[in-house]
Amino acid sequence: NLKGTDWDSRADNANSFCFGRDRTVHVADINGDGADDLICHNDRIGSVSTDLANPRANWRVGTGLRGKDAFYDLAFCNTQDARLLIGAFGANDSRADLFCHNTVTGHMAMLKARSRGTFRIPTGY
Repeated sequence: NLKGTDWDSRADNANSFCFGRDRTVHVADINGDGADDLICHNDRIGSVSTDLANPRANWRVGTGLRGKDAFYDLAFCNTQDARLLIGAFGANDSRADLFCHNTVTGHMAMLKARSRGTFRIPTGY
């Protein structure tokens, strides 16, 4: 049950957000406002894009659209053996963090979500 209402639906943005065969769309509340946001992860190069939903907007095509809110050009979770998990890890803040686990090497990394809908610099474990 998606509770967000402010995602891309303009033709110029809809064709560019998370477009391509190496990209996966995830749905989670990044900023803890109760609305489900969109997260695009490029599995090949590891970049992450977000599109934050506006929890107060009415769902009508063509209204309240922001497009891509943030882009992170990182090599995050971009190997064949890496698995991306999304959840509120280690904090009671209801914001969705991105957690990566390499199933072969055991390496782990996390992008912690901030209240403004951005992520902190990756932390490796």
